[in-house]
Amino acid sequence: MPSDYEQIREDNIRKYGTDTDHLELLSSHYTNRTHFVFELLQNAEDAKASRILFTLFEDRLEVTHDGRIFNEQDVIGICGVGKGTKADDLTQIGKFGIGFKSVYVYTSAPEIYSGDEHFRMEHYVRPYEVGPKEIEEPWTTRFVLPFDREDFNSEIAFQEIRERLCNLNSMTILFLRNLKEIEFRLPHSYGVCRRNDIKTVGDMRQVEIGTQKDSWLIFERPILVPDSNHQVRVEIAFKLETDLVGDLEGINQIRESPLFVYFPTERDTRLGFLIQGPYRTNLTRDNIPNDDTWNKQLIVETATLIVESMHRLKEMDLLTVSLLEALPIRVEDFAQGGLFHPIFSRVREAFINEELLPANDGTFVSAPSAKLARGDAVRNLLSDEELGDLFEASNEVRWLSGEITENRTHDLWHYFRKELKIEEVDPEMLARRVSEQFLVQQCDEWFIDFYKFLTGQRSLWNSPRSTLRSKPILRLQDGTHVNPSPEGARPNAYLPIGMGNDMVLPIVKERLIQDEEVREFLRNGLKVPEWDIVEEVIKYILPKYKHEFPMVPLEDHKTHFAKIERAYKTDSYEKKSRLRDKLRGTRFIRAEKAIAGMPRYLKPEQLYFGSDELRLYFDGNDSRNFINDDYPSSARELLEDLGIKLDVRINKKEPDSEGHVVFAKYPPWHKRGLQGFDPTLDVDGLKHAIDNPNPEKSAFIWNRIARRYTVCIKGVIEKASWKNFGNSSQKQMTSSFGELLINAAWLPDSAGQMHRPCEIALDNLPESFVRDANLAEKLGLKKDEVAEFAERNGLPVEILSDLIQNPLEYEEFKAWKAEKTVSPPGGGSTGQNTTGKKSKPAFPIKPVRNRERWEKKFIEELENLPEKEYELRLRHVRVTAATEYTRVWLKAMYTNEDEKMICQICEAEMPFKKRDGEYYFEAVEALTIEHFTKEHEAQFLALCPECSAKYKEFVKRDTTAMQEMIDQLRCSNEHQVSLKLGKHSVSLRFVEEHWIGIRKILGSA
Repeated sequence: MPSDYEQIREDNIRKYGTDTDHLELLSSHYTNRTHFVFELLQNAEDAKASRILFTLFEDRLEVTHDGRIFNEQDVIGICGVGKGTKADDLTQIGKFGIGFKSVYVYTSAPEIYSGDEHFRMEHYVRPYEVGPKEIEEPWTTRFVLPFDREDFNSEIAFQEIRERLCNLNSMTILFLRNLKEIEFRLPHSYGVCRRNDIKTVGDMRQVEIGTQKDSWLIFERPILVPDSNHQVRVEIAFKLETDLVGDLEGINQIRESPLFVYFPTERDTRLGFLIQGPYRTNLTRDNIPNDDTWNKQLIVETATLIVESMHRLKEMDLLTVSLLEALPIRVEDFAQGGLFHPIFSRVREAFINEELLPANDGTFVSAPSAKLARGDAVRNLLSDEELGDLFEASNEVRWLSGEITENRTHDLWHYFRKELKIEEVDPEMLARRVSEQFLVQQCDEWFIDFYKFLTGQRSLWNSPRSTLRSKPILRLQDGTHVNPSPEGARPNAYLPIGMGNDMVLPIVKERLIQDEEVREFLRNGLKVPEWDIVEEVIKYILPKYKHEFPMVPLEDHKTHFAKIERAYKTDSYEKKSRLRDKLRGTRFIRAEKAIAGMPRYLKPEQLYFGSDELRLYFDGNDSRNFINDDYPSSARELLEDLGIKLDVRINKKEPDSEGHVVFAKYPPWHKRGLQGFDPTLDVDGLKHAIDNPNPEKSAFIWNRIARRYTVCIKGVIEKASWKNFGNSSQKQMTSSFGELLINAAWLPDSAGQMHRPCEIALDNLPESFVRDANLAEKLGLKKDEVAEFAERNGLPVEILSDLIQNPLEYEEFKAWKAEKTVSPPGGGSTGQNTTGKKSKPAFPIKPVRNRERWEKKFIEELENLPEKEYELRLRHVRVTAATEYTRVWLKAMYTNEDEKMICQICEAEMPFKKRDGEYYFEAVEALTIEHFTKEHEAQFLALCPECSAKYKEFVKRDTTAMQEMIDQLRCSNEHQVSLKLGKHSVSLRFVEEHWIGIRKILGSA
């Protein structure tokens, strides 16, 4: 049966009075007149309704739900202005009373039908029974709100309520537990809001709301109501992103996040998710007071719930960057002292102390152990382990997710940098922190990635002041590290060029430059030069021989010398010149004599090639050394070029263009030795050899040294104060070289007894001594018969010396000398006139007897002569020869200042000029095909016809003579060599350019 409405009405009249105007205020507190809709929803939720239906008519609104039917207490409550207990206030959304009074803005007598209760309310608190209305299933309760206020237009009521119902969204029932569907029916339109509880796990539930089935994840935390045993809940809701089949993919930040007190209030939380709790609200329940203790407690509990939910979301793989962006990360939105600041502080504290930040490897990390990367390149270069090494961290350090960047997630990036104090590692910081200790720990593959990374970071290495220029970022083959060299400085490292693994220069590890991009960066970026064997020899090999007694093992030396040979073949003139200077000043050539079983190393200038002649010459002279004979033959030219001699070292000044040796040319003193005389001539080891003679050694000194430098034994010194020697004075003198030869007893007789030159005649010297009358005269040898005769008669000694080489001619000479006649008996010519000069030889006379007969016979022979016949035959013909350029070159070499072309052997003017005015001469090959197979102008000689014929006959066709000449060319320091053309001893003389060229030809051969 229905309640006693009359009794309730009388009780309320007594309680509130007969005048109800003061109750009008209850309906005017709301800023929005349609707020009553939420009051009705609250009543349905408290009644445990699952569905509610709003049906709007032109003149009324009917609201129906399927919740618990009204009882008497409900009637009393909705008819009064109730004051529930504190616990009641907090455990129920709303009590009938003040909240329901908001409907009176549109109606003066709302009607309620529920079970046995059916009544109308007038004057806010006075119920009157009305006739019952049937409510179809499954509905249990109906509210009818007629638009019957005289002071309010029903059309306005219709429009305002219609707009409110159309704007209801699914979030309205998000935090409700009972009410799952809100339906509204309007003239010509229809709408519904539904919530589907998908699953519940402990304090977490997933729901779907709306026709779009927006998915939300809701977490709750129970709270005990003060001074009671009742519990309430604080809740948070994250909007989920799901795939097509409903699987969770992530959490989306929401743009509008009102604070919920079961339903949304007008208070904006500035969060990217929703929070809800039984906060104490103002009278209209659209906002909450900040200073309320209960509300502050709820905020603290909510902050704890947020952190707890972050751990749950972490387990569910939903703690992503998008979730972090939904958290309280903008400090300006959560200022100190604000209602929601505790949430900001608690979340920040959690990030610092707990591993809740998504790392790049899919794990999670706390703020002190996290680093941001400026760009993927930095992050990809350094693994987490390498990142820790870079910062020398005692704990594990990890990269934060690469999704977090200043541009893409600015608020989150700013929060990490400013609030969590997380460092961002950019290329410049990386370069500053890189140390040798860090670099040594990295593998080769890391260095390959590192160099590729640097190709896009020019500012780190492009200028002398760039950060990495002072860092040992170049890894060498031996695993050590060096800095890139400053521009213009000697390189600290080189790029290998495939020469094997025996390189001593500091080379970049070969494994690294197998990557073409890395090689390109090192070569063109850091300007690391390619391996330079010359530099390796100078900088790393020769220093091993810098001591007076280098202690270099034999095997090491062989390796070193092989590199020296390769280096000396460089095409760079500058490098070769620099290397030659270094080699000549270094003790790196192994001598024959060892020291205590270790190789003995000397400078090139201290060594000779060990020929039999030199060993003879230096026999007993322990201060002279020979090169060890196990050097390869390919090194011969190199060793010669460095100064190791095939012949005795002789220091002699070269004559000037006039043939004089100048050794003082500064005012007021000018001094020179005339006609090639050099008084300073020094012959290595001569003193020891002269003091310790034997016949073979003396013959060597005579033939190879004294004869070659006869001009330096005695000569004339000319002095002047004028540069052109216009006021000169002359003085005859003997050089120290001459004094040594003249005063020592070093010339043997046939018995091997040694004599001073003045004690022995030229004829008494052994046959091994070349007969050189000029040398004999310079040394003061006793005059023999020929010399005395030549001196008395003013004849050249050389001519008379030639005579004694031929016994037949010598006998004729002696007969001529005995007779001393001008003409022999019979009136024939002796070939000698009264002046002692040779006359022309007699021309042969052969008269023809019986001339007529001879002529007849000759004619018959002519008639019977056979015709010349020819046939084609194949034969090898030399097609290359002295070119016209060769003749031009020789002409230029051997034409003197008087425009006369001189023969290289007789040193006389060429015999005649051709009709075109050019000298006739013959370009003769100096060497045979066995000694040189190429065509070059330097292998030709400029000879007159007579000397050409003699050279071809007596040198080129005589193997021994040819070899002797070649040996002299290789060993001599002079620009000439001695030749024997038949009976005559001559010299083959060269200008300097030709001299150098033919020696190079011999070296290459």
